[in-house]
Amino acid sequence: MKIEQRELGDVTVLDVRGRLTMNDGRGLLKTRVDSLLERGRARVVLNVAELKYLDSACLGEIINAHISLSRRGGALKLVGMPDHLRELLKLAGLQGIFETFADEAAAARGFQAP
Repeated sequence: MKIEQRELGDVTVLDVRGRLTMNDGRGLLKTRVDSLLERGRARVVLNVAELKYLDSACLGEIINAHISLSRRGGALKLVGMPDHLRELLKLAGLQGIFETFADEAAAARGFQAP
């Protein structure tokens, strides 16, 4: 699993690629989000378009990232939702928890919405 980070003004984009499983990168997302919060950056777009697989343990990491960012006045928005992740969120009853967008620009604009 690989996470690349980019910044669009006060929004941080995290591109997640590969497999996010207990054996293939557990803890990487938490570490990255904790680092962002230490720098005062709580507006995060998680680009999951190239996420090939996600297990339930790492789904918990995404949920925890959402909670951590929300508690600091920010949010986690998802972009490029593959069908397998959409289905996993639906099965877990979490499809209404995350704001999802078709592209990064729309997600970034979502932070400015009243």
